[in-house]
Amino acid sequence: MRRTTTITLDNPLRLKGGDVFELEMKEPTMAEEEDSMALAVDMGRGNVPLTNEMCMYSLLCNVPYEAVRTMTSADYEKLRRAYNGFVRPIGRAASRRNSGTPPKNSGSSAGASSGSDASQAGEEAN
Repeated sequence: MRRTTTITLDNPLRLKGGDVFELEMKEPTMAEEEDSMALAVDMGRGNVPLTNEMCMYSLLCNVPYEAVRTMTSADYEKLRRAYNGFVRPIGRAASRRNSGTPPKNSGSSAGASSGSDASQAGEEAN
């Protein structure tokens, strides 16, 4: 069974059925990832990452795209955090760093260590 999470909004969404103060987001599947891109392309905005993202949240929360567009930035950020909780679980990056797998760009050349601080910062940002 797919995981879900409930997002409590600071500002309700106005839908035909009334004001909505909570959204339930389901864990995304690859089909929904693909469908959200198709929706954005159908709107003529396939090259706009934010449109694709809003289409994704619309699908995952089962609310109209136009409703997502009316959200405050603070409430929208809650959707992003919920989504990221599904696709980037906390601890994954840390376990990858401690897995014994050598970091990318680790070579045996003499100059390889001179940029290690920059490459480590780049890895932590990913």
